[in-house]
Amino acid sequence: MFIILCLYLSFTLIDYFQLLSFSGIIFSFPLFLGAGCFISSSVKRII
Repeated sequence: MFIILCLYLSFTLIDYFQLLSFSGIIFSFPLFLGAGCFISSSVKRII
């Protein structure tokens, strides 16, 4: 469940920043993945 939330948030961030080029998204995917996991862990701690 946590991993699904990570991926969902990561793809939401990528969708939000889709003005970036495709190669830019691939290059920064680990960054988005890390951000998604960080946000979801913070949310999980609050809930």
